[in-house]
Amino acid sequence: MNPQDQLIAILKKKGTGPTMSKTLSEEELIELTQLMANPDANITTKATLLTAFLMLENTPEEATWLSQFSKDYKSNLPTELHWLIEKTSSTPFESLTQKVISHQDLSYEEMTWGMEQVLDSATPNLQKAAFLEAERLKRENMDENIAALDVCQNISTSIKTDIPILIDLAVAYDGLGRTPCVWVATAAVLAALGYPTVLHGVDEVSPKRGVTPHKLLKCAGQDPLITPDQAIARLHNPDIGWTYIDQYHSSPDLHDLKILRKEMVKRPILATIEKLLQPIQGKKETITITSYTHPPYKEKMIQLLKHNRQDRFLLIRGVEGSIQLPTDRRAPAISRTNDTITDDFVRPEDYETDKYPDGPITSEESLTWCIEGLKGTHPYATPWISYLAHTILSQVKLDNSPDLKAKIKAVLESGKALNHFQNFT
Repeated sequence: MNPQDQLIAILKKKGTGPTMSKTLSEEELIELTQLMANPDANITTKATLLTAFLMLENTPEEATWLSQFSKDYKSNLPTELHWLIEKTSSTPFESLTQKVISHQDLSYEEMTWGMEQVLDSATPNLQKAAFLEAERLKRENMDENIAALDVCQNISTSIKTDIPILIDLAVAYDGLGRTPCVWVATAAVLAALGYPTVLHGVDEVSPKRGVTPHKLLKCAGQDPLITPDQAIARLHNPDIGWTYIDQYHSSPDLHDLKILRKEMVKRPILATIEKLLQPIQGKKETITITSYTHPPYKEKMIQLLKHNRQDRFLLIRGVEGSIQLPTDRRAPAISRTNDTITDDFVRPEDYETDKYPDGPITSEESLTWCIEGLKGTHPYATPWISYLAHTILSQVKLDNSPDLKAKIKAVLESGKALNHFQNFT
């Protein structure tokens, strides 16, 4: 491996989080000292990893390493990162970051200003990475989450259509890496049933850089970078009824942070916020179907959705933190209809299949699963797609009739859902 890949491998072990980080070996710590001094290892990645060492609980061996490294840092660390070891600051943004590193929460106003610095192209990436990693490891409080959402909404486009009710499949932009990405095909099923549906995302982003709607569309020979007007036209087309809009169009400033996110490797607050920005909205209502990965984020997601004035939403803990439901076990599902929040589980029941194969899965393989699943005969993909469509419509009270399963089966077996999927041209 080259020096950057070596540094990333260590960061993936140490910088995961308060409860998931793995212990670094003595050999890895020796290697880390060399990598911190190596100019071929990215300085933003170094800032992220150093922030993790300063904030997370260290093993005795790691604490000894950090103590020794802190004595010799001037010869082993780029000058631009000395402020982290020295716990000093030469700019207001460094001062704010030091506050977060010391595990202090920020006010709404402080977080607003901090996010503005993250979005400012003049701010060095290494400083942005230290701030975002510090927030992540401290765990953002509600004021910080809401401030981040408000800032990102202010710099993003959200177009209101004259479609009364729109379903927004708001899935993490880093995609799926270990399981076939069949949730995209569910949009065609919903559209075929008369429920216009929006997908949004980006080609790829860290940490997973997995299979995304952008990649699936490109793999299918379609243009994922259609304009917002073209995206809305697909929603209005009765033979399509679903659409995709890329972050490139809806939020260019966030899109410009892809390099930063690649260099810092770990998932920042941006990953939580960007999927909630609703680039296309319904005239009367936009129903967000979204997900969370770790239990501590469940309540935060509920509060963010409430702040987003969501009268109806569905929050799922699916596979790989997506909305894609597991077919071999129950899954947590929190729904809101008007003022009532239901915290429960959904179960595969009639849609249960054998355990789907684990990846890695390519875009080409995922596209095949989508198409074969929409034909209504695939032993894994068809029930998987059907189960998610059924869960969405019933949980948010769009259709909880006893014949919903039969309706879904009909649009699959007739080829209607497949046509809606393939008509995206």
